[in-house]
Amino acid sequence: MSSKFGPRAAGSDGSDFKHRQRVANHYKESVVNKFRLKCVLILHIFLIVLLFFRVSEDILDQFDLDWAPLERLNLPTPHFWEYWWLLSFAPIMLAFWSMPKNNSRLMTQSYYCFFALALLPIACGAGYLLPSLYKFIYEPSSQKFDLFIKFPIIILEYAFFAVSFQVHIFTMYFASQLIKAWRPVTVIQKDTGKINAMTEAEALVNKKFD
Repeated sequence: MSSKFGPRAAGSDGSDFKHRQRVANHYKESVVNKFRLKCVLILHIFLIVLLFFRVSEDILDQFDLDWAPLERLNLPTPHFWEYWWLLSFAPIMLAFWSMPKNNSRLMTQSYYCFFALALLPIACGAGYLLPSLYKFIYEPSSQKFDLFIKFPIIILEYAFFAVSFQVHIFTMYFASQLIKAWRPVTVIQKDTGKINAMTEAEALVNKKFD
């Protein structure tokens, strides 16, 4: 490793260069995965806003409230999976809360909640509406299909499924990478036999001095 004193830094034989690079890359990957996760979470929030708008008329009806612009859209009654999926706002909050302090426990909870409250309702919704999609494609004259601005709602729903599915897969992948980076590992010091819990990056740093 070069320096102003010569080809290597003073007091170093250069053998620790690769090790320092591994540690630096580990922290860099964590920062990059945080940024990527935040991006897909923001997209998830945008999808939640869209779906909340779609079910808002039904919510207002529950309280005997009316809003003329929504009534003119004549939206169909929401499906069960839509309310279920709206609960996926909870794991979004858990994910954001976990990032400032690299909290692997909160991120793990968020990961499993994304599966139960985001990915699973999307899968159930796609399966539930599959007969309607089949009839729309192969038997279009067999029934009357709901429209939104003269566009079949069944197609819009499957477009929503496709986008949401990709968002959730990427979300869970980036979350799993952060969990792996933040999860404490057990390290036994050779000289004292003391057991320490530290992150994978911290373990890499300490390994150099064992």
